[in-house]
Amino acid sequence: MGRARVADIRSLPYGRHQGAALRILGRERAEENFTKGGGWRELKQDFEVNAAMEEIDVICELRASVGEVWFDKNSLKISQKQ
Repeated sequence: MGRARVADIRSLPYGRHQGAALRILGRERAEENFTKGGGWRELKQDFEVNAAMEEIDVICELRASVGEVWFDKNSLKISQKQ
């Protein structure tokens, strides 16, 4: 989970996912489109670890033709579901 904010986003003319999100490398992003400004928003991406030594890459992603995103690196955390 982590926080992000966006400004002046113009969506791509193709694809389902637009705007800012967290994503796991090699997996489809689950977060809904985040393209509207208005302050910081909490983002999350659930995932499963299938092996004891499995490496997971978390991507801070922006899919847009124009715009900016800021990710709060101090808010990025991985936590285990109980």
